[in-house]
Amino acid sequence: MDARFQRLGKLLQRKRLTAGLRQTDISKALGYATPQFISSWERGIAAPPEWALPILSRVLQIPASEIVNEIYRAELASVENRKRHLAEFLRGTGHRGRSSSSSFAAAANDA
Repeated sequence: MDARFQRLGKLLQRKRLTAGLRQTDISKALGYATPQFISSWERGIAAPPEWALPILSRVLQIPASEIVNEIYRAELASVENRKRHLAEFLRGTGHRGRSSSSSFAAAANDA
């Protein structure tokens, strides 16, 4: 499970159930032979590909921006988390006081 996409998965599942649709209905609308991809999205394992967003928006009767915003929130949270971990790493390895670009280079050189 990819923690970034859990909220997105819950959103897609909630909207699908509200619309009275099955995963199979969504998969057929997207041209998939099985509902495996839809299941993966709803479980937070992955996000839908960009080309699927307009179709999902139409089928689930929600603005595409709602789906895109959820993906954006997930990616932003992931970047912030990585940034925090990198800062913790740099503090722990004595790389304080360097500019952020030289910290990346120093960390790479030290590795």
